[in-house]
Amino acid sequence: MTSTAKTTARHALVTGGGSGVGRAIALALAGAGV
Repeated sequence: MTSTAKTTARHALVTGGGSGVGRAIALALAGAGV
C-alpha cells in the first residue's frame, strides 16, 4: 500500500469511523495486515 493510500484510509477512518464505510476500510486494512 502506498503512503498516499494509507493517508487516505486513515482520513476515511477518522471521518467515517462511525459509518459502515469506515468500518469496512478498517476491516480491509486489518485483513491486509497493515
